[in-house]
Amino acid sequence: MEKLPFERIDHYPSSISTSNVLCRMIAGLGFRYYWATHNLRKEDLNFRPSESGKSCFETLTHINYLGLMMHSCAFGNAIERGKGPVLEDLDEIRFWFLTHLKETHDKISALSDPEIEHLKIRYQSSSSTMEYPFWHFINGPLSDALYHVGQIVVFRRANGNSIASGVNVFLGEKI
Repeated sequence: MEKLPFERIDHYPSSISTSNVLCRMIAGLGFRYYWATHNLRKEDLNFRPSESGKSCFETLTHINYLGLMMHSCAFGNAIERGKGPVLEDLDEIRFWFLTHLKETHDKISALSDPEIEHLKIRYQSSSSTMEYPFWHFINGPLSDALYHVGQIVVFRRANGNSIASGVNVFLGEKI
């Protein structure tokens, strides 16, 4: 399998702009996801904190849907509410999320502030389309994905499989 993006966060942008700040947040999500899902075991994927709680695998499926929302928004596409990629294998799940997140990152990095302001999150159903301003990209799927990646870290720690030693989210690298 090809090398996955976001193993580390490489460079600082030369200036602060809307796209640079968003891309740094996206890279932070990608880095956290990369290491939260690295070397997950089958028993980790099946782990659920309680009988009524979602399993690690179900949480990853939700994170993939959030990734689809971000990708669709960046590329001007509508999505069907609740319909995301159906993937069963952890390698496929990681590859799908991280490559789509990288495409989202790269697309947003190429946009100007006015272009970003006009992006919308759009939901399509058989009878209507609902649109939300780009602000919802930040407090919706981006923030929610960060939240759920944190859950994956907690799930695996509770299941006896902490993330790799030396992962430094502040520096964006594994030391």
